[in-house]
Amino acid sequence: MSADNDDVAGRVAAVSVAAGDDAALSVSGVTIVPDVLADDRRAAAAPLLADRHFVLAWGLAALVLCADLLWFPLSRLRIADSRTFLSDLAIILGIVACYLALRGVCRRLGGDPHPVARVISRISGRISLAVGGFIFQIVLLGSVVVFTYLSASIGWPLRDAQLASIDRWMGFDWPGFLALSNANAWWARVLVLAYDSSGPQLILVFLLLGLAGRRARLAELSLLLSLTAVATILLYLVVPAAGAYAYYAPAPELFDHFDPQAGMWHYDVLRELRAGAAPAFAFEGSQGIVVFPSFHTMLAMLMPYAVRDIKPLFFPAAALNALVIISTVPEGGHHLIDVLAGIVMACAAIGVVRRLSSPNV
Repeated sequence: MSADNDDVAGRVAAVSVAAGDDAALSVSGVTIVPDVLADDRRAAAAPLLADRHFVLAWGLAALVLCADLLWFPLSRLRIADSRTFLSDLAIILGIVACYLALRGVCRRLGGDPHPVARVISRISGRISLAVGGFIFQIVLLGSVVVFTYLSASIGWPLRDAQLASIDRWMGFDWPGFLALSNANAWWARVLVLAYDSSGPQLILVFLLLGLAGRRARLAELSLLLSLTAVATILLYLVVPAAGAYAYYAPAPELFDHFDPQAGMWHYDVLRELRAGAAPAFAFEGSQGIVVFPSFHTMLAMLMPYAVRDIKPLFFPAAALNALVIISTVPEGGHHLIDVLAGIVMACAAIGVVRRLSSPNV
């Protein structure tokens, strides 16, 4: 009788595995939870999921690039003369050639059982992941900058008054917060350093995930970056703004512990884009001009999330990026609503990617 029960249990378990059912099985009063089988199936599906994330991320980047190529000839913008264009292009092409060479090594040695070949293949694969991530950042963020310049050249009315009124409705006193942040020179310096760390953090996290061989996390971060970047440029198109510094025009002594150009680095460029007869665009001098929503805030949300399973890095990253979010007001010159919108959009992007990562999607 026991043998019959064992046979029934084996057949039920086999049917369950074939059907992909992760629910607990109960046979002859014994509960069987196929966690190991479920983990194996998830591990087998991980490369395909990463592929899907990479395809979606690159698809969104290509979409923005195509929009730039179609819009630019119809706009008032012109390409500025550049003495560094050819050298910059040569560097980019060199990076692409390096990536292709590394992928070629991986394909050539991927099936070689020799220990040395396996080590070389593994190292090449990880370096190619990091280099590929860097190329992705160049394509996506370069396309995003061009799109924001094109949007600004339309010259639609600025919405700083409305953004500031939302801040006041929430009870937030922007000039008062600036004065409070500026009251302590040490604290202001910490915020400046935190704000300036945002770009380097993005590069370092991409490099870290690539060199550590965390392909799934790199693909996830790439898709998150694409989603937030596309949402940012679409919102900036319809809600252009110059920033809180331009709107409130605080006296210099109210922010003398921050950068002298805090929140105003982009202002001359923005005015030229909006009012110039034929504003020039040059890649080497381009910079972020988006105010609403705060892209720095989105990056500050994504960086700790990208390293959440690397315990020694998660808590320091979370602490640093909490400072980044605070710094976006006094150093970045954002309205509070810009920051809150950035938080909401980052959370929404994470929710979308988690939903896309579901095995049922």
